[in-house]
Amino acid sequence: IAPWYNSLTKIGLNGIIVHDGLTDEFIAQYETDRIIFVKYSPGGYSIFEERWMAYYLILSNSPIKNLFITDANDVTINFNPFERHKNNRQLLVGRDLANRVGDSQWILDEMNTFIKESNYDVNPIILHQNLFNAGLIGGSTEIVLPIIIRIIKELVYNLVIDVIYY
Repeated sequence: IAPWYNSLTKIGLNGIIVHDGLTDEFIAQYETDRIIFVKYSPGGYSIFEERWMAYYLILSNSPIKNLFITDANDVTINFNPFERHKNNRQLLVGRDLANRVGDSQWILDEMNTFIKESNYDVNPIILHQNLFNAGLIGGSTEIVLPIIIRIIKELVYNLVIDVIYY
């Protein structure tokens, strides 16, 4: 998490690291007044599904007004996104270093594995589509929280979730 942590600290932003088992010593060494650690005990879903549930639980009872959800292991924050993106009615989604699907070898490998395993016919035009990164979304909590709820509902097969927030 060093690039994420160091860049966040340099810019002076607040951060929450959601984890499922960091040591108390590690947390004591790196927790600050701006960066906190929240332990989340996952249930029986995949880590991909569980992360959205953790975000929901944290945000549904939080005073946080604006946020960016990022991965921690491969993200560097280059600027304060809240100064650059001031439109509270806009969902912001990150981009990979590769601009298009066809420019990312990792995505191509994953797609080819999917095609082989599913026998699904993929239109080659997808190679020219913009490549967005679901590991980086942000905006106002008012915009992001309903997206998180929708993701959970889709992943967990129409799980019923209702939120009241201001």
